[in-house]
Amino acid sequence: MKPRKYSSGSSLVEYLVIAGVLAGLFFSLPVIRELLELHHDQAVETLSIPN
Repeated sequence: MKPRKYSSGSSLVEYLVIAGVLAGLFFSLPVIRELLELHHDQAVETLSIPN
């Protein structure tokens, strides 16, 4: 990998973007997990055979 040349300002912007993305992922994980569990519960209910 070649070292990429940046002006001093753009690297700070890059760090902010990366931090923002990581924070977004971190905060959206519980929501995604909740949605997946909800969807999974609905799928189990529709697939289960009533006795």
